[in-house]
Amino acid sequence: MVRRLVQKAWRWREDNRNSNLMLNPNSVIGAKSNAAFVTALLKHVRSVAPGLDVPFMTPLVVVSNMKKSGGKFVQEDGWIRIVVGSKFATNLAASRAILCHELCHYILLANGIRLRDRQDNERFTDTAMFVFGIGNIFLNGYRTGNTQRNRPGHRLGYLTDAEYQFVAREVSRLYKTGELQPGKQQELLKRLRNRLGGDDRKLERYLAHARMRFPTMTDADRIQALLDDFDRGR
Repeated sequence: MVRRLVQKAWRWREDNRNSNLMLNPNSVIGAKSNAAFVTALLKHVRSVAPGLDVPFMTPLVVVSNMKKSGGKFVQEDGWIRIVVGSKFATNLAASRAILCHELCHYILLANGIRLRDRQDNERFTDTAMFVFGIGNIFLNGYRTGNTQRNRPGHRLGYLTDAEYQFVAREVSRLYKTGELQPGKQQELLKRLRNRLGGDDRKLERYLAHARMRFPTMTDADRIQALLDDFDRGR
């Protein structure tokens, strides 16, 4: 599940060197509303998952009494909303954990990604939180910790504690190694070769011309510029 989503969501392995996968919880500490918090999450996911169509519209967040779950993602008559159970409304860490999970439903659905079995789909959505870089915020509030003994206990999510830890470690490892992501230069070179009908001699001429045209660019950026020329019919 992790590997399949990684291959679709992330782009070039070189991009991993210039950004952090996991959103720093301190960066959203000042979010004064659920809407501001969710908007910040969407912005972060957009930066780390360029292979997906991450929505720009922030869904409406409402608080409602819920007996069987902590939250719910609802798509109805073209409107999107996330429901947070009222019993978690005053627990900031827990409500934000709920928002992380439900927001992933929103992003996955926008990309046509949904498993048929409901339980499998919920587990897959939990996995997506880590691939999208917001899993650490979920872990901050998904269950009652040692510092919350005076509060009613809660435990959110569909994976076991061991599974959450495994997914967190594996996603971090994959991001650091980039082993499931293509190298930018190699992938762009393959595309350019295909555009030139597989003619390696013609490819070398194009590349030599691009080096003279764009002396300060990297080879990957030169190849991208050539592909852009093709797209513009030049």
